[in-house]
Amino acid sequence: MHAGERAHAPESAAALNKRLQDGPGSLAVVGGGLTGIELATELAESHPEWTVRLHSAGDIGEGLSARGRDHVRTVLGARGVRIEEGRRVAHADELDADAVVWAASMTPNSELAADAGLALDPSGRIAVDDALRSSSHPEVYVAGDAAAAGSRRAGTLRMACATAIPTGAHAAASVIAESRGREPRPLDFRFFAQCVSLGRHDGLIQPVHADDTPHPRVLTGRPAALTKEQVVRSTVRFLSVVSRRSRRHSPPA
Repeated sequence: MHAGERAHAPESAAALNKRLQDGPGSLAVVGGGLTGIELATELAESHPEWTVRLHSAGDIGEGLSARGRDHVRTVLGARGVRIEEGRRVAHADELDADAVVWAASMTPNSELAADAGLALDPSGRIAVDDALRSSSHPEVYVAGDAAAAGSRRAGTLRMACATAIPTGAHAAASVIAESRGREPRPLDFRFFAQCVSLGRHDGLIQPVHADDTPHPRVLTGRPAALTKEQVVRSTVRFLSVVSRRSRRHSPPA
């Protein structure tokens, strides 16, 4: 990422907020996926005194339907965001901007697993079986973005909140099953929708097939924004429920 204090990622969100408050300038968001789209619209709406650009190596929102992509482009245009597609940005210092926000493709942080001898798949994630056990060390369960997980209906799962939470819950259930002498069940997962925030008053709900390919229809506007907000809020509630359920089903000491 480079570019010193100009470049920002989730770890430097507080520094980015301070820079935005210090005064207007130019801001470049790198990454045309859902995270980059959300960041560009949110930042342009909350800081209209800044000029915002969205950079993407390919088309923005490639996983969305034609209607979904059209709506995203319309909202970005209304917020004054300039879209620059077809250029791969490897380092923040390649861009002429006062601040750069990095939201490019996710990469697994699996160095520790590799050093420990766990087998990785070609993408760099930890290779697992259908119960989320390491393929080389079946006594180790792997969940979330680090796992190269998949299911019969969805295929290989992408790295996302939508997959991290279900795989985490499944790994916990598998550990409990094994501790009770039962064979863990294979992961049964399918995608339902992609939810995108486009500022405080707009959003996009993209229904998808089980394998994450988009349906042509979409939900947009304020109803979509409210739906996205509830999805975010429900994540915390879901984690609380899973935690209580795990404690309830834990074997006695």
